[in-house]
Amino acid sequence: MKQFFFLKNLLTVLILIGLLIPEESAHADQIDDAIQILLKVKANGEGNSEAGKALKLFQNADQLAITKVLKAFNQSNDYSANYLLAAFETVADNMLKKSGKLPQKMLEHFILETGNMPRARRVAYEWLLKVDPGAETRMIPNMLKDPSPEFRRDSIELLIKQGKKELTQDKKEKAIATFQKSLTGAVDEDQISKISKQLKKLGIETNLQKHFGILASWKIIGPFENREGVGYQAVYAPEKEIDLSKTYDGKEMQVKWQTISTEDDHGILNIAKDIGKYKGAVMYAVYEFKSSQSQDVIIKFGTPNAWKIRVNDELISSLEEYHRGTSFDQHKIPAKFKAGTNRILVKICQNEQKQDWAQQFQFQIRVCDQTGTAVLAVK
Repeated sequence: MKQFFFLKNLLTVLILIGLLIPEESAHADQIDDAIQILLKVKANGEGNSEAGKALKLFQNADQLAITKVLKAFNQSNDYSANYLLAAFETVADNMLKKSGKLPQKMLEHFILETGNMPRARRVAYEWLLKVDPGAETRMIPNMLKDPSPEFRRDSIELLIKQGKKELTQDKKEKAIATFQKSLTGAVDEDQISKISKQLKKLGIETNLQKHFGILASWKIIGPFENREGVGYQAVYAPEKEIDLSKTYDGKEMQVKWQTISTEDDHGILNIAKDIGKYKGAVMYAVYEFKSSQSQDVIIKFGTPNAWKIRVNDELISSLEEYHRGTSFDQHKIPAKFKAGTNRILVKICQNEQKQDWAQQFQFQIRVCDQTGTAVLAVK
């Protein structure tokens, strides 16, 4: 008996002075090391071999590992996030098989913290539903303006269903309010169109251009020469100066600035229809966007033509490609706006192809924040 107490006291002393680490602490340290290995994975397979070995440790990990892995997502890149996802799902799956439980409160807290990585929040949510199906009706209705696009979509879909149900119950005014509420958080074109159609049936018109953040009225000049594609690299007068009072030598004539506007809900500015069916031509369009503050924005742009976009004389994106199709929000371009006036210059190039499918000469552009919510200019 004395020997037992001696060994027990010795063990306690060794732990206290750090000469012997308890099994739980050693396991936590191993998890930390494994996560650091996963975070080192990069493009072109760098770190894959080490990460594959590190993943094996998570096969016997516990709840603590789930917490650590979820936090690590915020430090990850697209490649390391894949390994963290595998680690999380390995631990979660093992916990479910052994106990049928997951740390619900911790998962819910992580999901509701909007600063966490959207992908990690979504994974945590999908696993939470396995043990707590009621989480959907408890959490999703409050995510109408969540920074995560997926959570926003879910919240809006619930409101659309609610509005339709209210219509079947002859609660027209309530349904209108529900659809209008859903529109305040909608950023995806398909959902916005669905909601606006419902409201239109109920006698409510929606200003879709404003909701999308469409830039609908521009000053435009051209055509300049682009036969054999020479105009894409050429630097014509509008790239050197913007003087709306001047005329310049164009492709076949003197050209001057004129206004082009659109009433199209999606903001399509149709050069071929409104200005001219020019072939082998370059057009320039300019818009002065007055920003209320210095801010990061996303310029969402669509065109079937070759193009360059400058903001405040700085080239921010370009693509020399003709007639590969076009769609709403085809290109998403990060940009920085200063407080005050920001000049957006779009260079649109049409080639000389004569096929019917190669006749579109148009563009569409809008300004949003990181979530897709419209950023509106100061009037």
